[in-house]
Amino acid sequence: MTTHEPILEEFAGSLSRAADWRRENMPEIETPQGYLLLVWLLKHKQERRPLGDFYESSHLSEPTMRKAIKAFTVRDLAVMEFDENDSRCRFIRGTPKLTTLAEEYLRLLAELGTGRSAQIGAME
Repeated sequence: MTTHEPILEEFAGSLSRAADWRRENMPEIETPQGYLLLVWLLKHKQERRPLGDFYESSHLSEPTMRKAIKAFTVRDLAVMEFDENDSRCRFIRGTPKLTTLAEEYLRLLAELGTGRSAQIGAME
């Protein structure tokens, strides 16, 4: 057993807990499409953005991305809106619920980097 093994075992357990949390609280991001949508929505904060901009930036098929959008809207993580002047134009934005979950996930991930990580550097 190396000196790093107990720390690595603890880290593996923490990674597993983070993955469990993500699957329980944000299952939509378990797909590449959902992950892309999450990143895109967080990047644009809660600003309303043209849906076409998302499709264009994703480089994936619109039908594939529509599934991710539907999953996010069903769980109130994103909101679809129509242009007041042109009902053909649609917009999407993240919701406060998405922001809250993302902040909670960030705290969980930050906990992975604290505590024992300093000890690993000291052992090297």
